Amino acid sequence: MVPISIVVQPRRFGVFEEFRDKSAFEHHQARVKASHWGKVTVNVERHYQMVE
Repeated sequence: MVPISIVVQPRRFGVFEEFRDKSAFEHHQARVKASHWGKVTVNVERHYQMVE
């Protein structure tokens, strides 16, 4: 299970996710891109920070 926190503001969503390693993150990215959610949010601006 991936810990997720969501901050909701009008027309803005802040999502925080943690992954155990880069491979898990990349797997998640591929899964999301192939999903309905990934398709309808393809133009949403995203910012990622990787800390090792």
